[in-house]
Amino acid sequence: MAPKSNEITLEDIKSAIEKRDPAFIEKFNNFMNQPDPSPPENAPEGSMSFYDLRSQLTGYWNLYKYNPGEERMQYRNEVWAKYLAQEFPLPPRLYLDSVFLDLYEEDHEWGRQTLLRLISSMQLKWGPWRAFKRIFKIAEQRNDYEMLGAIASRMDTISAANEYGHEVTTGTTSYLRRRGWRFLRRVGQGMPSIYPYAASQFMRWYPDWNYDNWSDKTKLTKLWILNHIFFHNHKNSYEGRQYGRASFNYGTYWNEMPTELTKHSAFSESWKTSPEPLLDLLLLCRADRVAKFCIEGLQTHFKARLRELDLQFLIRLGQRPLGTVQSFVMELIKENPSWQKGKFKELGLHELIIDHFLISPNSDVREYAITYTRDYSDALTIAQMMVWLESEHSDLQEFALSLLAKKDAREDLGLDTIQKLCLLSQSRDLAKKKLKKGFRPSEIPLEWFKPILFNDDYYLIQFGLEYLKKEFPAKLLTAQWFQSLLQDPNLDKGYYSYMVRDYAIENIEKHVHDLNGDWIKQALLHSNYQWNVQSWVNAEKISTKQLDLDWVKTLFSAEAWRESEWVKQIKGTDKAWLDNFSYPEHMLNFAITYIDHPKRFTPQEIGLDWLLTLLEHPNETCKSYALGYIQQNFNAADFAREAELTEVSSQTNDTASTQQPADNPFEGKSFLFTGKLKNLTRKQAQEKVEQIDGVIAKSVTKKLDYLVVGDEGSPLFSGGKKGSKITKAEALREEGLPIEVISETDWLRMLSEGGAAKADIDIVGTEAGFLRLFRMATDEATLENTRQFAIDFLKHRHLKLGPSMTGEALEGEQVIPRSVYKASLFLPLFEDERANVQRLGIDIARYELRTWSVPATDIFNLCESPHRAVRSFALSALLGSDDPDTKEEYFFAPEELDPELVFALVESRKRQVRYTGMALVEKYYDVLEGDRFIIRLAESPDRDVRTQAVKLLWMRYRNPAISLEWSPKDDHRSKIRPSSKHTTPQSPELLIDFVRAVLFGIPPGRLEKRPSGASKPISNSKAKIHMIELARDLALQDEQFSSALTPLFKKFLGSCQHSESMACLVALTRLEAQNSNATLN
Repeated sequence: MAPKSNEITLEDIKSAIEKRDPAFIEKFNNFMNQPDPSPPENAPEGSMSFYDLRSQLTGYWNLYKYNPGEERMQYRNEVWAKYLAQEFPLPPRLYLDSVFLDLYEEDHEWGRQTLLRLISSMQLKWGPWRAFKRIFKIAEQRNDYEMLGAIASRMDTISAANEYGHEVTTGTTSYLRRRGWRFLRRVGQGMPSIYPYAASQFMRWYPDWNYDNWSDKTKLTKLWILNHIFFHNHKNSYEGRQYGRASFNYGTYWNEMPTELTKHSAFSESWKTSPEPLLDLLLLCRADRVAKFCIEGLQTHFKARLRELDLQFLIRLGQRPLGTVQSFVMELIKENPSWQKGKFKELGLHELIIDHFLISPNSDVREYAITYTRDYSDALTIAQMMVWLESEHSDLQEFALSLLAKKDAREDLGLDTIQKLCLLSQSRDLAKKKLKKGFRPSEIPLEWFKPILFNDDYYLIQFGLEYLKKEFPAKLLTAQWFQSLLQDPNLDKGYYSYMVRDYAIENIEKHVHDLNGDWIKQALLHSNYQWNVQSWVNAEKISTKQLDLDWVKTLFSAEAWRESEWVKQIKGTDKAWLDNFSYPEHMLNFAITYIDHPKRFTPQEIGLDWLLTLLEHPNETCKSYALGYIQQNFNAADFAREAELTEVSSQTNDTASTQQPADNPFEGKSFLFTGKLKNLTRKQAQEKVEQIDGVIAKSVTKKLDYLVVGDEGSPLFSGGKKGSKITKAEALREEGLPIEVISETDWLRMLSEGGAAKADIDIVGTEAGFLRLFRMATDEATLENTRQFAIDFLKHRHLKLGPSMTGEALEGEQVIPRSVYKASLFLPLFEDERANVQRLGIDIARYELRTWSVPATDIFNLCESPHRAVRSFALSALLGSDDPDTKEEYFFAPEELDPELVFALVESRKRQVRYTGMALVEKYYDVLEGDRFIIRLAESPDRDVRTQAVKLLWMRYRNPAISLEWSPKDDHRSKIRPSSKHTTPQSPELLIDFVRAVLFGIPPGRLEKRPSGASKPISNSKAKIHMIELARDLALQDEQFSSALTPLFKKFLGSCQHSESMACLVALTRLEAQNSNATLN
């Protein structure tokens, strides 16, 4: 697999070693921090990743199952063998062991120092660790004290500090530190004179843990090798020693670690032979505690030798940043009578005290240095004073402040130094005084304040802002200054950066007209500024030249944003101060609000075609905006394109290419308005009257034609109180004067229907736009949202359908003339499979069906349509409404219905059609000559039809004295109802056949399921009982009919239905009482 462009490979590491790269340590750390490769995708199932390997080798839940020692070692070896046996490449760092071993064997100074630096700082990870573990053993064999001491002391500190993040187990580190001490002990026992040199190479690597710090002290008590060197011979009263098998016992109140480091040291006699190991260790050690051990040894055993130390050696010691060493050197200097302060410069001690003792961690050394330095303050530089001022030691800070206070602000310090003083809390008060005393505000550049403002110190920022507000009023500054504050990358780094941001935003608003468009657009995209800029936009402080329409349009979709020329041009240039130019989806609502403002852009500037593309936008808010905007701001003529205009023009005569003015029904009519208008102002209403050549009346007189009452709180709608104008107009109407009192809504509707003739409407453009809308609504290629919009637009702009849907009257160019809604366009939609397109045809037909002069026979054909909505419309047109006050335009009068076709509906295979046909028969029985067809229905093969026919006959010819609720079984008679004149069928034989067909032709059982909304049918048994009662009542009035009916009833007495048999028995009984010739078997 090819490495990534920024990936460091094993070959890079080898190359850096060959070149003796000075940056090798950094490169190596980056190499080790790279993620380990995962098994390839085609690796066998169950392959082990490096993470799995680490988990199995170091995880407690995997190791606890094996006993420590050989059993656990065998388990680890098996896991390693399994991992190494896999066929895919291993992590590159596992091959570093051979590289580092070769580097050690070269015995080159660069390689040796590199290995020493690595072992003292790197994390112990497999690969490099294998090399160092091997080097440890080799160094042990070769008596390489330096390398062995570096590795052993690192193991000691890792165990004592309980460090995490290493892949080497604590057992391994503990073992190696014990092994390191055993090596030293053997040296001390076998070669006492060499022991101090060997021990020094171990002690030099220990970190400077502070004994006075509780956490560091705890770690110091857990060290193994160093504590053996210091306290190996420290006894206690229990075991005779202070250490166990793997640790010392220090850490309790009763068992504190000794403060004297040489008193109980291991092989203490060997340290007395020569001061050289101690002096060398003073130059090499990192820890104050180790330095203290050396100083104790020197002061105890080599006092005379200390007086003979070379001055240059002492200067080298004094330059070490260890407080104990510097204090030791200071005392030696003070004790030497030949080294007087007056000779320090000559001896080279002056620089030591100024450059090193003044910043010493030891307070006594600093005090000594401060006392000395006061005498040479005139020779000190401002740079030196600033270094001491930034020190962590308060005494040195006070000394530096005292020196700086004596300096002249303009001549000695300057603005740059005063700025640095401001940035330090300890010198801020001094800086304020120097700034005020030394410089006028006009001499301070604005850029000087930026480091002060871009800070994390609340009081410093407050000082900077207060100074700016007082000495630099916003009106004297430019927008560019505030922009530079907001664009600065350091602004958001501090916790109190909001203070600067608020200051800049507050003042840049005063220069908002000077801001360029690029900055405003980026500020709108910035999470910290977008709400402020949006508030400026909403307050109309930003012009459309600064925030142009084309840019705002790109906010509507991610694709438009990616293709935006502005994004391409500004991204990556010096004008770009925003980091993220990804699509700002959250700005969509703002973009809608911005474009929707009527004062900013006209509908033509926004563009109809662009708005139509928004109809397919995935965001519902965006779609709703586009729909509403088009409906409100565009008319049908706006949709016309060149192709539709040419097509419509070719179909019309030249004289009809523009609308000819029609008769104006309002010319000379007088209008008077009263009440509060809801949809327009009084002035707009009067302008409309003038447009239709009407006259504005001043009061209610006999000559007034129309009194228009405003809809807001109108007494015509909401029960408001009638005013004097309405009262007077009604009085004149009672006198017979033709004054019309109409509502505002009715007046607007009246203008739409009759006033369009006066309006200057582009008929050709409207018809061309209508044609495009119709094609958008019906073409297969049209996207669904666009189709639905076109359908709704065609409905809403219909003169009568639109107001019924929206509740608002149409006027002028809003109206699409009814003449363009042609039958040839909309009737074919009845057969369209798309529900919304089909519904368009039906909704338009409700208002245009009769104007299309469609004969009733065509509507009967629609009753058999496979589409339920079409059938429902056709059946509704034929059936009309049960409410006599409801009269829809598409209803047909009963006289227009063909009886043959109506009765054909009753025998339809569709239940909905059958029930509607029966309803028509029942509703218009006489008009449809029901007696001619009812017997045919009784012979229908559909038992439901036969049952309904019986019901109709029974309802029409039953005894008027019997109520609808009467049941023969209960033998209950209701009150006699008013009778009406009855007729009997002209042919008794035909009726006898009909009775026979009903009684013996209708089988028992359930009726089929009826359509929703249909009237509830009677059961088969009830239908027969009704037939028996109907025939009985007719027979009681006609003796001849009674004689023919009696044998039929006798035969039906054997019905298996008890209720039917009993009804026959009752009928025969009544007939026998009425007619003595009727006998009963």
